[in-house]
Amino acid sequence: MTLQEKQILLAEFLGFKTFIRGKDTVCIGDYEKDGDKIVKFDSDWNWIMQVVEKIEKLYHLHGVRIEGKWCYIITNKNFDVRAETKLEAVFEACVQFVEWYNKNKLK
Repeated sequence: MTLQEKQILLAEFLGFKTFIRGKDTVCIGDYEKDGDKIVKFDSDWNWIMQVVEKIEKLYHLHGVRIEGKWCYIITNKNFDVRAETKLEAVFEACVQFVEWYNKNKLK
């Protein structure tokens, strides 16, 4: 999955309408009304923490554990990601969770 596809996946999980500007940039909102609001789940804690908070609300008895360069999402299925940076671990764990969630939420 490309970075662009991952950004779209997380934005849509949060309920954002997405559009592409250029070949790699994912934006949210209505371009005509809002202009460009560039998605930065992979590089900005404020963005990725929105995803973490939604996951925690969905699975209020479980949660997301972040330590060092490691992220563990505890649900019906667990997601365990270690990466080069803490942010990268959280981003990748959230992507894995949302992929699984989208495939299983209607079952």
